Amino acid sequence: MKNKLWGLLIGLVLTVFFTFPLLNKFSTHLTSRQDGVLISWLINWGSQSLISGQNFFNPPFFHPYQNTIGYSDLFFSTALLNLPLVLIEKTTSSLIDNQTILNRNYLQWLIINHNFHLFIGSLFVFWGQYLLGHYLFKSKKVATLSAVIFAFSSMHFAYIVHLQSFLIAGIPFFFLFLLKFINTQKLKYLTLTSLAALYQILNSPMSGLFIVMMSLVSLFNKKIRLTLWKNKFIISTYTLGIGLLTSFFYLPYFKVSSQFNYTRTIRDSAHFAHSLNIFFTTEMLFYITLLVILFFINIKTNKNNKSANKKRILPEYFWLFISFTILGATLMLGPVIKVSGETFKIFNLPLPLPYLFFYYIVPGFKAFRASSRWIVIFAFGLSLTIGYLVNNVGLNQKNKNIFINLLIVLTTFLLWFTQVPSLELLAVNTKLPPIYQIIKNRPERILAEFPTYVWSQYDDYYKEADRLLYQSYHQKNLYNGFSGFAPPERETLWHTISNNLDDKEVVKHLKDSKVELVLLKGSENSSYKNFSSQYYQLIECIDQDCLYYLR
Repeated sequence: MKNKLWGLLIGLVLTVFFTFPLLNKFSTHLTSRQDGVLISWLINWGSQSLISGQNFFNPPFFHPYQNTIGYSDLFFSTALLNLPLVLIEKTTSSLIDNQTILNRNYLQWLIINHNFHLFIGSLFVFWGQYLLGHYLFKSKKVATLSAVIFAFSSMHFAYIVHLQSFLIAGIPFFFLFLLKFINTQKLKYLTLTSLAALYQILNSPMSGLFIVMMSLVSLFNKKIRLTLWKNKFIISTYTLGIGLLTSFFYLPYFKVSSQFNYTRTIRDSAHFAHSLNIFFTTEMLFYITLLVILFFINIKTNKNNKSANKKRILPEYFWLFISFTILGATLMLGPVIKVSGETFKIFNLPLPLPYLFFYYIVPGFKAFRASSRWIVIFAFGLSLTIGYLVNNVGLNQKNKNIFINLLIVLTTFLLWFTQVPSLELLAVNTKLPPIYQIIKNRPERILAEFPTYVWSQYDDYYKEADRLLYQSYHQKNLYNGFSGFAPPERETLWHTISNNLDDKEVVKHLKDSKVELVLLKGSENSSYKNFSSQYYQLIECIDQDCLYYLR
């Protein structure tokens, strides 16, 4: 217990150290202006739906499309963990009137929730890796080094802008409990292994795929394979349960893919893959140099110690970590080899990599474009490989402690100086426009806001994301939407609809979409000033925002 609390305390200190710039702006800034707002809203929506009994799988955007949770990451696990924060907000909000809510910047709650999960998520990634390292190495210091590399290297920390790839504490906890089950065969550890897997799978489909692929690779370890086979009945029961829950939660994704015949192209996977240059960054060269030094020290200090390879850690697990490192390093390069962002060719032919075959053979690969995110698995395996080599150094205890302490300090400050000073924090306007109080009090349920924006209008697209924040206040279903995916016909229409609101076909489309309220932002489109039409009945204007009822 003492060692566990030590790891948690060290993790807390380091998480504050690495996220301190954000802590100063906890309620006003996000690490991503667009995706951060979307994620804040998705987490809040998930929690709200669980409390109210609304259909979790149909978030109120892109109305009237169904299964709209399939347009983004699931974040179900985070929504569950977010419930206490939502209940606190509801309790405090019930004690004050609407005008006071407007004045106190109600939307800051969503920003706080996002940053809270970012902070706690980072802490638990460190703590989970620390516990796994301590279980394997029986050393607080080696476990700390491994956890620092995994949690705060750019291979993980860079995804602070995308919580779906940042919240990966389920991975170290999964393998911690799995190895404990393998070594003890106690049912409680198998249960905890399953819960860790479900946490990761039900948070983001890609991190769920990480768990699946790493589990399959683990079967190459003889001890793991034989133990699982020995307990095949109970393993099959747990696996079936996880499979059924996963199928239930991801059915909307299959429906969306089928509805729009939509997958990510192999070109997307290649474009978003890492180039070989990734291995020549300052941080990567540090790890490569460290590995070379550790191999040299291990050979030199242990060459006359035949028992050295039997110390502290089961040898077969070392090769398990190596296999994760190779898996991540291979898949993060995508389907073909690239150098400096360009496909490397010999005789005008690209050089294929295993990702190309997985894309066409393994279910799930066609759903993702950011193949570069497999670097997280590379980081996981690398941090444990380094931990093994450090732990196996044959120095006397005093010199070994000095060596490990120096490594921890050097690694920590290298990672901090190469990342934290350049961490970009973006302000979010959390002042709720007063027109949304009028919208909140209207009986109609479906709202469309114009002008609309699509991905190609990158400088203004954040405004669609902000409308999700406002939706959390007025609680109407939105015709608008912001996500990594949008129905293709809706995106095509949005290119022209904002300037043709009086067109009969546009009005028909809005009515077919069950739109009842229309909000025109005159500050964003000057043609909306003094807008008048037989199809729209003016309700009220505040500043340059005018709300209409669609007749």
